[in-house]
Amino acid sequence: MRGMIRSLDRFLTARGFDNPDTRRLVRIEILTVAASALAAVLFTGFSAWGFSCAAGAGLMLFNFWHLAKAAKQLVLVRKGGATSLVLRFYGRLILTGVLVVVLVGWLDAPVTGLLTGLSTVLVGAAVWGFTSSGHKAKEA
Repeated sequence: MRGMIRSLDRFLTARGFDNPDTRRLVRIEILTVAASALAAVLFTGFSAWGFSCAAGAGLMLFNFWHLAKAAKQLVLVRKGGATSLVLRFYGRLILTGVLVVVLVGWLDAPVTGLLTGLSTVLVGAAVWGFTSSGHKAKEA
C-alpha cells in the first residue's frame, strides 16, 4: 500500500501538485473514486447502474482534479485570477452538463447510479477531514 501511495504521490508531483496537503487530498479522492467505481461495477455484476456510478465518480474526479489545479494557479497569479477562475468553472460546468445529458439522455444511464458516483467526492473529503484532524494546521 505504501508503495502505491508513493507512486501516486510521484505521479501527482509530476503533474504540478507540489503542496503536500493538496496532493494528499487529490490522492485520497483518486483512491476513493477508484475503489467506489470498482466496487460498484463488481458488486452489481457489471450492470448499467454500476457503470453509471463509475462514470459519475470519474466525472467528479475530473472536476475535482481541475479545481485543485486552478486553486494552485490562482494563488500564484496576481492579476486576472477571478476571470480565469470563472471561465474555468463555467467551462467545467458546461462540459459536465453535456456529459450528464449524454449519459442520461442518450445512453439511458440510471440517474441514481450517476448521482451515487458524483457523491463520491463527499466521501473523499470526509476521509481527508477525519484523517487530518490530528495534523497541526499552519496559521497565516
